[in-house]
Amino acid sequence: MAETKTKPTGASVDAYLASRASPEQLADCKAIMAICKRVTKQQPKMWGPSIVGYGSYTYKYESGHSGEASLTGFAVRGKDLVVYLIADNPELFYPEQKRPTGTINCCAVDAAGNISGVTTTSGLFFKIPGRVGDSPIIGAGLYVDNDVGAAGSTGRGEANLLNLTSFLIVEEMRRGLSPTEACLAGCRRIAENNVEERLQRPDGRPDFNVSFYALNKDGEYGSASIYGPGGFSVAGAGGPARREDRSILFPEA
Repeated sequence: MAETKTKPTGASVDAYLASRASPEQLADCKAIMAICKRVTKQQPKMWGPSIVGYGSYTYKYESGHSGEASLTGFAVRGKDLVVYLIADNPELFYPEQKRPTGTINCCAVDAAGNISGVTTTSGLFFKIPGRVGDSPIIGAGLYVDNDVGAAGSTGRGEANLLNLTSFLIVEEMRRGLSPTEACLAGCRRIAENNVEERLQRPDGRPDFNVSFYALNKDGEYGSASIYGPGGFSVAGAGGPARREDRSILFPEA
């Protein structure tokens, strides 16, 4: 049986990054390392010749092959940074508590102006057999255009599927709206198109909430929801994460 090649080594993480990462990549690597250390509470180690890994776990396949791998990590692959995560057993990150659930959106721009975004699923708790959520649908729960910006959401996924709201928000930023203004435009579109009585309050407004988060290529950001109150987290190279209040479409509701 083949032996696992990617194992912890005594090589220097700093030396690896100095030899592989450009100055712009190095800044992103430092940010990734801070997140990995905070989540895993482990120090970085070189796994094989090219992966910076944090923590470890053992695995065993149905074929009988077993081995050890890092909980999470990253590698510099040319001009790209590749992040490695465990998709099949997130409980490894939370051995002493129930795994948190809920939809999360995260948008980011790096030092070179490249934009990325991700929207997670809320997990099995809210899943109905046959239902397709908005998280995996491009333009609904998430949309990224590297020339403009990124947008994502949390809340009622069906409303995003109907309106492709994340796509709308990015297009509104393309037209010149700020991220916050674009998020409010997305909330307004949902409210205007919500015509089913079963999804309406007595005043005709939506009987549900949706929140949006947006970031443009200049690093400007914003968030808005149909109803409040609520906030979102912001983090940059200049300091720790902080919480800010989002804008509300119907603040009096």
